[in-house]
Amino acid sequence: MKKISMFLALTFFMFSAIQVQATNYRIDVSEVDAMFNEATEYEVKSIMQMDLASFVNATSSAEHNLSAKKPMTAFLLCTFIGPLGIHRYYLGTRPLVIVGYILTGGGCGIIVTVDWVVLLMGVINDDIRKYVNNDKFFMW
Repeated sequence: MKKISMFLALTFFMFSAIQVQATNYRIDVSEVDAMFNEATEYEVKSIMQMDLASFVNATSSAEHNLSAKKPMTAFLLCTFIGPLGIHRYYLGTRPLVIVGYILTGGGCGIIVTVDWVVLLMGVINDDIRKYVNNDKFFMW
């Protein structure tokens, strides 16, 4: 078991060392411009007059947009704090699923491990669309 754990840890660190390069990060100017064009402009005066619920709904709808979910972010959340289910919250699941993750410790680590593998494949393919807003306890 120790050899398997060391192998997985070494594999993870080698993979993360490969990923941490400045050349891997690109800024798509057209995507940034599109985000600014879609954004809603608020003035401080209008925010003060707006009730809190409508402001939260207006700002959180953009956060849960399908295109805003990055595979690497979900993968890293699953890697470091997987048993807490934070990666599932990031992907837009129901709070009840997150409570289930916390109470079971991520299914005794089994469900989190499978989630980790699935999200790793999502990072490789750059596609996690079928896991976003998935309300099932087993996301796969």
